[in-house]
Amino acid sequence: MKDDAGDPITIRPKILLVPRALGPTALRAINNQMMPNTSASTVGFNEENPYYKAFKVLVSSYIDAVSNNDWYLGDFKRQFVEKVVFPLQVLTRTDEQNDLAWERDLVAQYKVRRASKFGATDYRFVVKSTGGS
Repeated sequence: MKDDAGDPITIRPKILLVPRALGPTALRAINNQMMPNTSASTVGFNEENPYYKAFKVLVSSYIDAVSNNDWYLGDFKRQFVEKVVFPLQVLTRTDEQNDLAWERDLVAQYKVRRASKFGATDYRFVVKSTGGS
C-alpha cells in the first residue's frame, strides 16, 4: 500500500481478526514457534515461524455474516474511533415509582443504556484479505 505521495505505508499490525471457521488455523499459525517447512526437498524439517506471537488473534462471529474466508490485519485503535453519545447509565426503578410492583413478584427493576457511534479515521491501518489472497 502507498500513501498519497506514493511512499509505502508502513504500519505495525497488532490484531489478526478472523471468523470462527479460521480461528483454529489462525491460532496455530500465530502461536506455534516452529512451522513445517514447505520446501519439497526438506520435508519433515521445521523452520522458525516469523509471525510467532506477532499479533493478537481475535475470533468474531460477526465476520461469519459477511464471509467465512475474510480476515483483517492491522491496528484497529488507530483505524477506528468511537464517539460515546450516552455514557453507561444504570437506572433503578423503586416501588414508589412503580405501582405494578405490588401486583407482581418484582424485587427491583433496572435499565441499562449506552449509545455510541463508530467511524474510520483513515484507510491505511487495517487491511482485509478475502481468503484466497
